[in-house]
Amino acid sequence: EREVMQLGESEPSTLFEIPNNFLLDALRYANQDPTAQIINLSVEDEDKSGLEEALASSTALVIAAAGNDGINIDEDERYPAGATNRARLITVAAYDGSGGLAPFSNWGLQNVDIAAPGCQIESILPTGTHGKLNGTSQAAPLVSFTAALLYSEGLSISQIKPRILTSLVIDHDKLGICSGVNAHCIASEGRLDILKALDVYRDILVYRKPDGTEGTFAGRALDCIPMDGQCYDPT
Repeated sequence: EREVMQLGESEPSTLFEIPNNFLLDALRYANQDPTAQIINLSVEDEDKSGLEEALASSTALVIAAAGNDGINIDEDERYPAGATNRARLITVAAYDGSGGLAPFSNWGLQNVDIAAPGCQIESILPTGTHGKLNGTSQAAPLVSFTAALLYSEGLSISQIKPRILTSLVIDHDKLGICSGVNAHCIASEGRLDILKALDVYRDILVYRKPDGTEGTFAGRALDCIPMDGQCYDPT
């Protein structure tokens, strides 16, 4: 597995590499009691040996960087971003100041879920100094941060991914074009909106009763929505 970053305007370069079995050991360790709830993986590789099994057995929500090769990873897969079992996996592309995907960011209609800021992100460099970095490795931690805040608010791991994906800023023109010379699309066609995702107490659900009148529920619906003596699935 390798970590690729871009410093300033320079070309993306490999910052470090770790053997694949090290990552597998880390995932197994994270699955031990007490289990990790949210895992950020800012690494990419063509090799998926053992990753599918490790991710499938993990109970954590895994946020993976899409990678910085500027390619469609539906066709030229990268891992862990392109793992098959996606129930607890969010793959993150990087968008730039225009709101569109950065030229270096990997993309894909199937294997990339959302976009987050990934250009000129204030970071701590390997030397211990501060600087600005570009890369999907800068974008993914912002999604992990959002997921951790949602977990601290009481949402379960199974609720966090839908919450993030349904609170995005949708932009079809910049994130939904999947063909042509300028093709750069992702599954949700949306950018991360941290504040909207965290606005869990202001949700309003409008429902219609059998007699035609309407009612509302406000706040979080964690397990069920009580109505007319029954418990309804929030989804």
